[in-house]
Amino acid sequence: TSAVVEQFTWKFTHPCDRYTNRDLPEDASNYEKAVRYNYSREERRALLEIIAMIKDLHAQMSRAAAEVVPSLKSAVHHHAQEIVHGVMQPLIQQSNKKKRKEAASALAALYNLVGDMD
Repeated sequence: TSAVVEQFTWKFTHPCDRYTNRDLPEDASNYEKAVRYNYSREERRALLEIIAMIKDLHAQMSRAAAEVVPSLKSAVHHHAQEIVHGVMQPLIQQSNKKKRKEAASALAALYNLVGDMD
């Protein structure tokens, strides 16, 4: 999609003139010069094919999301719990031991917010 945007941007900033497109009417607006008359038949066909492929890919990904999203959510939750219980819990204990009350209370609040206590 970035290639499509890049091409559109280039075409928009370099509108056609009577030398590049002989079919350009005299009363064409700047927008028409940049968009309507600035693409050859081959460029239009290629652009339409690319947009059709992008839409098809979007539809396929949307259908697959129903199957993939629950697994992704589960994996993210599992890794977050590993971090909370494996990394944060020792940090809280170390902060309490070294009497760093502000750090310990902030970590404990985050632990209580994110961690599953099951």
